Amino acid sequence: AKHEERDAEIAAKLRRLADLRLTERMALCGIDTKFWGRLGSMIEGEVHANATSLVPSVEDTPFQSAVSSLRQLALRCTPRSKLDCIKDCATAIESLLKRLLHTFGADELLPVFCLVVMHACMSRLQSECAYIDDFLDDSLRFSVYGYLLAQLQIATNFVHSLDMKRLQWEFSEELGAAPADVAKSLPKPSMDAAPL
Repeated sequence: AKHEERDAEIAAKLRRLADLRLTERMALCGIDTKFWGRLGSMIEGEVHANATSLVPSVEDTPFQSAVSSLRQLALRCTPRSKLDCIKDCATAIESLLKRLLHTFGADELLPVFCLVVMHACMSRLQSECAYIDDFLDDSLRFSVYGYLLAQLQIATNFVHSLDMKRLQWEFSEELGAAPADVAKSLPKPSMDAAPL
């Protein structure tokens, strides 16, 4: 009950973000424009792989695997099992980034993590983050699990901070602006926004 209002706000924004073109979502997340074509092709290829394979592998469909892993949060009960979902999501994102960039760091991981959060379109994202954070064992808080939880919290806060009216205006087709041009004027997800 404590996070219901924020959950509803985030869920509504995620539903509206789903209506944007992929390039618009990539622009919002701060993904470098030079990767849009390859990333878009990879994601479209995954849709085809999912349609033609009964059980596509993470290597074949890293983006869709990341989205599916994140959606599993709602089905898990313990903080550790929820953290395992986030870790699986991050592992799939790393697989995608290795294909795209070969070497990468947090500056590349966070924007793609935000894009995955947008695609996962979860209804109780704030509550999930709060539950994990509230009951997280300290031994996990200062490990890779704590880092990945912080990534999810940053992505969640980023989505919550988006001004949907401004986005509607910025991306309106009447303006004719390319997503890359609009992206320059929009806030990006940042580690500076990390929760305390």
